[in-house]
Amino acid sequence: MKYLLTVISFFIYLILAAQGSQKKSDLILIFNFEYKQLYQNTLMNVSKRVDPVVDKDRLHDSLPYYSPFSHNAVFAAPSIGLKYKNRYKIIFSEFIEQRGWSYGWNIRYFNTVYPKIQLTARDTFNIHGNEITYFLDYGDFYTRDEIDFGLRAYNLNVQGLHGVIRVGSYGLYFLNIVDLAETVGLNIKRYNRFKMEKTFYSGQNKNITASLSFDKYKVLKNRMNNVMDDRYSFGLSARYFLKNKMDIVIIGDYLTKANHDKGIPVQNFAIFFKSNFYIKSKNSKWIVSSAVRYYGHNYIKENYEASYSTWNYRYHQRIYYPLEAYYNPVSQFAFYTEYHNVSDLFGEEFEMKWDYHIYKKLSQSINIEFFNIYRATSNYGNNFSYFFYSYYLYLKFLHNLNLGIFISNKQYNQDVQYMTFYQMNIPYFGFHISYTGNFTKEIFSHEQQ
Repeated sequence: MKYLLTVISFFIYLILAAQGSQKKSDLILIFNFEYKQLYQNTLMNVSKRVDPVVDKDRLHDSLPYYSPFSHNAVFAAPSIGLKYKNRYKIIFSEFIEQRGWSYGWNIRYFNTVYPKIQLTARDTFNIHGNEITYFLDYGDFYTRDEIDFGLRAYNLNVQGLHGVIRVGSYGLYFLNIVDLAETVGLNIKRYNRFKMEKTFYSGQNKNITASLSFDKYKVLKNRMNNVMDDRYSFGLSARYFLKNKMDIVIIGDYLTKANHDKGIPVQNFAIFFKSNFYIKSKNSKWIVSSAVRYYGHNYIKENYEASYSTWNYRYHQRIYYPLEAYYNPVSQFAFYTEYHNVSDLFGEEFEMKWDYHIYKKLSQSINIEFFNIYRATSNYGNNFSYFFYSYYLYLKFLHNLNLGIFISNKQYNQDVQYMTFYQMNIPYFGFHISYTGNFTKEIFSHEQQ
């Protein structure tokens, strides 16, 4: 709280110190506000679809399935920050959650506030005639695709450091994540990733790159005694990017040091191929993605910690599932590490996002995520599939204020050790409200005297 008051006081001082208006501002005050409210329910008995290969290792207790959205969950995120010369930025956000109106506003476990702090820097300078560009993201941020964040740390909310330094056609990427054991259940501590990238062609709308990567992290061998061991992997990747049209990525990664089972070296490999296609018209926008993954047994087996599965992600535990994470994709590394008992794993993924403006203020949004998992088993067959869907029909008011109805079979899985989702056999339906606002105030210019 003292830190927050200090930051707010500093911003107020800057505003009061500003005089007049300027055409070009060096220092800008940023205020963002995000609000999401989601109520969902079902008229039938709750049941979920889970691969039996995975389900047999999960904790089964007498507690019923619980979804906070069944009680009209709300979260709001006011943010305040500073941006200097459009190159340096610091944002402080407070996420305020009411995880169910049915329980009252003063119930401890159903009302939560947690902070996020993010510092971003982006600049270009010259050294001996060489142009050097860098980007830096520090604090709380969301990782994105596999090409930048690797096959272990994609689609996650993390704390750490991510940066890029570019000199000519070469780029050095580095990533440090503080902990993927406590908050995600991946049994990865002190995760570091380095990638050297070479650009072979870079035009206004097209980009072709190839890269080498090196990952170093620690695995917990004994949680009670905090005994850890180092792990290393080397990777190759290539990317073809055509702006607003397509994005094609291929990645291969090899784990050099692992707690090996008896098996062939290919079980230390991971191979990934993904293609994204973008289609846009006057009233419609499509993103269609397909991916194929191979994970060798040794590559994933240490990143599933069986003892950790006794930690339930329910409201009374010290670790919980943030409401904002409900809007994240299903696919993440932890989703696949639960197949640690199979010899080799193949995953096929298909995702489609379609936004369509129907008429005047009326629009719709459809999101589909499909998974086909191949894992050779003697008792459960060789294939298992998931199909997640969400449909939103909404009216758009003012600026980015949406109100509408929805139907979805995608739900929290708050009773396992990582943050992803259950496919429900019977969909939930309800209503939603969302708003995102961005406001700025010019508070200082070099033109001031």
